[in-house]
Amino acid sequence: GAAWAASGRRTLIIDANFRRPKAHAVFGVDVTPGLGDVLKNESELQSAIRPSGIDDLDILTAGTPGTRQAERLDTDAMSDLLTELSQKYSLVLVDVAPAIVSGDGVALANRCDASLLVARAMADKRGLVARVKNELTDARAEFLGVVVNAVRASAGGYFKRNIKAAHEYRTASSS
Repeated sequence: GAAWAASGRRTLIIDANFRRPKAHAVFGVDVTPGLGDVLKNESELQSAIRPSGIDDLDILTAGTPGTRQAERLDTDAMSDLLTELSQKYSLVLVDVAPAIVSGDGVALANRCDASLLVARAMADKRGLVARVKNELTDARAEFLGVVVNAVRASAGGYFKRNIKAAHEYRTASSS
């Protein structure tokens, strides 16, 4: 989201991880009001969206704990909200609970334009990743692919030498 916003495009991150919301802590904003409050009609959308501290990047947090009900993510109200937001922002990113914990991602993939699966290297089993990928591929949203995070550098060898050489080249060419 920050990279997209850095290119001058208005971007919104929605924290739809109702089980363990974290975006408010990452950006240092209050968790309330947020998405749950908006979907329950207890808050206006404009008062729930807050600047993240990064130019062109806004945040819609998960909201008040009592309003965060995952069932609300698979409603027409959520579809209407996403449609409204897509008219105001170049990119709307929706973060959901891990697929191993819930089916929220697949439910939302039927209401979004595209989906992306994030898997942790050496932690998520291939079978689970394949199953979730198949579920997302079958959803309405276009499946963009899998991002592998938390990759650790190898202990040495060819790969490490190439990374070091590329870094030295970039450092020398920028001087």
